[in-house]
Amino acid sequence: MASVGAVSISRAELGHWTAISEHTRGRSGADARSHALNYLIVAAWVRGEARRRAVSVPPGAAGQRVEAESETFVGGRGAFESSLSRSGETLADRRWQIETELLYSRLESTVEANASVAPSAVAAYYRRHRNRFLVPERRFFLSDSRYKNSGQIYRDRARILAGGSFPSHAIHESLSKDEIGRKIVDKGGANRREIERAIFAAPKGKLLGPFKNDPHEFLTLVEVTRIVPARYEALERVAGQIERELKLAAAKSAVARFRATWQARWRAMTRCRPSWTAPACTLGKTADSPLPLTL
Repeated sequence: MASVGAVSISRAELGHWTAISEHTRGRSGADARSHALNYLIVAAWVRGEARRRAVSVPPGAAGQRVEAESETFVGGRGAFESSLSRSGETLADRRWQIETELLYSRLESTVEANASVAPSAVAAYYRRHRNRFLVPERRFFLSDSRYKNSGQIYRDRARILAGGSFPSHAIHESLSKDEIGRKIVDKGGANRREIERAIFAAPKGKLLGPFKNDPHEFLTLVEVTRIVPARYEALERVAGQIERELKLAAAKSAVARFRATWQARWRAMTRCRPSWTAPACTLGKTADSPLPLTL
């Protein structure tokens, strides 16, 4: 009925899988036969590509999967085997199907694993995307928002400017420049944003305020205590992260190339009788998208 390189698909084999397609998928006649032929051809492609790349699955892996299916099947193993029997499918057929699926999965996994990234690519990415690794300026400051009247806050302000210390109950806080406005959730947001902007405009040691905390009846004093300038993370620190990202992208690209090319190789070695065609046949309709490994 068809051949894939040196592998032939016989009339008996096609008839067997056509019957399975009819019982398990509800197809009939030429539709069931076309799907069965297509499935057998694509399965032959997968197995041929696995041999070409020396890819295999562990002995017994397919059998273990079938055993797991039977254990979780509604009604247990007996019901599972009865379901197979009604469809004309045997345990050996099911193991063969699963082994083929596992082989294809291993093919893609092998392609992914072989994707690599050169150290020069990591350095080049770092240079092109250096702003990704910019650590924004961060400011540390003291903040006291407990003032209920202007008299007290101005007295404390004068005392601090005269050399006194900031109130002991003040809160120690820090803020990154890229966080300005992000933590504002109440109606006093405009005032909080004003305070944050003032913090980044002031030199170290500068006393800021008083600021009004709308909508609350409180006032705030702020003093910048430390400034950590913006900096770029060193390549050595982020090289591992970049390499992982590039390797993931390379693996995806490798799999995409594999999917786009491996079927063309085997389609060129596939022949079907003119009256027994399927999408996978060179004599049948050419499919641009990857053919599914389903019956």
